[in-house]
Formats: sequence, structure tokens, C-alpha cells
Amino acid sequence: MEKEQPKFSILMFPWLAYSHVFPFLGLAKRLSKRSFHIYFCSSAINLDSIRNNMGTDLHIATASIDLIELQVPSLPELPSQFHTTKNLPPNLLPILLQVFQMSSSSFSEILNALKPDLLIYDFFQPWAAKLALSQGIPSVYFATSGAAPFSFFYHLYTMGPPLLSLIKKYIFWIMKKLIYVLPSNQK
Repeated sequence: MEKEQPKFSILMFPWLAYSHVFPFLGLAKRLSKRSFHIYFCSSAINLDSIRNNMGTDLHIATASIDLIELQVPSLPELPSQFHTTKNLPPNLLPILLQVFQMSSSSFSEILNALKPDLLIYDFFQPWAAKLALSQGIPSVYFATSGAAPFSFFYHLYTMGPPLLSLIKKYIFWIMKKLIYVLPSNQK
């Protein structure tokens, strides 16, 4: 009798926002149907949401999608219920980014323990690809947004502050034109 071949394993690592987690989860489900074994890594609160969201799909996906908890440090100003962007007060976003960066050692341990064949990572953690490379694991970036916003932010990054000034002037110009053309009862 032939020995069963081990499945190709993929570690998926999205940013902590639902707008990133759920596109990654959609990709994970599709890949799992193609005989890939998926490790899905996120914060505990996001994993709870995934379990609740998968509902009836959970028994189907459980065999080929393992949910892996990333140990995100808790700080007094950022309790664990805010280890996601859902219901996160805007002033806490920089702290969430900071603690997410601080979780790189936890992620390195996960990589070392799982030894996946591939890492699929997100925009907010380019350090994940570097950690994977240091362990001989190839990685790919999965963009959850379309090409237009991605190219806009790339252009903003390469052009810097002069572009910001130009954008502000353009937005104010548009607003001025809109105010001018609105009927007087809508001003």
C-alpha cells in the first residue's frame, strides 16, 4: 500500500483588521479545497470571530484549516479585546500597530514549530517575510485591496510630502467647486 503524501502546508498571516482577515480566510477556504493544509494565524479575538463566522463550514474546514493564535502582548492602554481593529478607538490604532510589531517573536516561534512550506503575509508585517526567509521558508504578499489604492499609496510613499500638499490642494479645489454648484438650499 502506498504511503500518503504529506500535504503542502501554508501559513497565512493577515493584519488584525477584519477587512484583511476575511479575504485571507476566503483564500484559505479555496486553497483547502485544493488539498493544501492551511495554518491561519491571528489574535485570539479574531480567531474567535472566525470560529463564529464559519459556523456550519467549520466542520468541513477544520480538517484542513488550523487556527493558530498569535500571542499579541497586552498593554494597560490596549487590552486584549482591542487586538483587532473592530471597535478600536482611532487613538489606539498606533498602539495596536506597536503591539503587533512586538509579536514578531511569537510569530517566529510559530514559524519554527510549524515549518510551513509557504508563508502568505500582509502589508503591515513585512518583518514576517524576513523571519520566514531566515528559516528557509518562501513567502508571498497577498494584497487585500485593489490595484488603485495600492498604487496610490506606493506613489505617495515614493513622492513623499510634496504629493500630500498637491492632494490637499486638489481636494480643496473640488470642495470649492462642489459648494459653488450646489443649490443655495443645500449649502
